[in-house]
Amino acid sequence: MSALPANPAFAGAEIFQYDYLNDDVTDFGEIDYDLSGKVPMALRQAIADAREGKKGAKPILVLINPPYAEATSGGVSVARATSSNKLGVANTRFANAAMASYGKASNELYTQFVARIDQELPSATLAMFSTLKYLSAPTLNDFRCVWKALFLGGFVVHNRCFEGLQGDFPISFLIWDTSKGESISDVTTDALDKDGNIVGEKTFLNYDGNPLLTDWAVRPQSNREPAVPLKNAIVPATATKDLRGDRWSDGAVAWLNCAGNDPQNASTKTMLFSSGWGFRRGRRWRARIPRTGCALPRRRGCRW
Repeated sequence: MSALPANPAFAGAEIFQYDYLNDDVTDFGEIDYDLSGKVPMALRQAIADAREGKKGAKPILVLINPPYAEATSGGVSVARATSSNKLGVANTRFANAAMASYGKASNELYTQFVARIDQELPSATLAMFSTLKYLSAPTLNDFRCVWKALFLGGFVVHNRCFEGLQGDFPISFLIWDTSKGESISDVTTDALDKDGNIVGEKTFLNYDGNPLLTDWAVRPQSNREPAVPLKNAIVPATATKDLRGDRWSDGAVAWLNCAGNDPQNASTKTMLFSSGWGFRRGRRWRARIPRTGCALPRRRGCRW
């Protein structure tokens, strides 16, 4: 939390600075406002009244536009909202002490915010700008098993409506009633252009428990035969660090690349190559001709 610009809408508001992912978090993941003493007493009382369900308790609205940086499984940060990486993404006090049940959501900054709100303000209304991974990404399945809320409405825009954002993916502004413990399902909302005009409607699906594109084919074992990794369909990769796709597999006929099942990856990073793909991120399979037709395992799909 930080200071708000002068605005009549916030007349009389008490403004204070607060590190939401590090302040007032005990070694056991509990919230203790006495650790920093930064939270105003009136706000502490409002939170306590809302948690206890007292008659006349003030409703709490949380409006956030958190950063979208992500740490990979190896701890490397990946910039999602700006061109610069954010180091130590997963190394916040709250992620380390209080997110054991949220799975890989501890790797995402904005889901860390949501998780603390979930524990600290369980009856709040949450209005948030964010990517849509928390609705559908298979890596956040554990998060959706814990976080329950009722979708109230919102909209999505192209990420380039925001200055400094790169890539092609949707940014959502969605409103949730966290007092209603409903499982996250499909979300349908308006799509806006950069001028705020409604240009259509988008539905974002939750595929928890269903086979996804990244599960379509089993990746065969690599052999010692060298391959020429590509940077696109016809040009060899020029990377000198962390180069991938430089080995082949017995009987292979093509390389299937699928970087992920989320919208920003599926639309631009799913393709078949005649050789390996040198990109450092994403899942890859080498397709090969089946010996006796196409056997369809229950979850993995067709092994080529």
